[in-house]
Amino acid sequence: MRTIKRIRWLGLLASAGATAASTVTFLVPVSALLWGYVLLEETLSLQVIAGMVITLLGTAIATKMLRFRPRGALRRPLPPHE
Repeated sequence: MRTIKRIRWLGLLASAGATAASTVTFLVPVSALLWGYVLLEETLSLQVIAGMVITLLGTAIATKMLRFRPRGALRRPLPPHE
């Protein structure tokens, strides 16, 4: 059974890359807090919500779902048409 799990994990690493595969480490606590709020009626403080937002933004930036250009940066010129 462990061999099958290891093969699946290596397949995920090969297809998605190490950065995308490691995002699970960051997303599990966020989802646990949300499920605790929904199912167990736990309270979420402002600090916890801010931490969740920072974690989600950082994960989005690390996986290149969000991209930022420095101010004043020009877009790449389009290639000339032939």
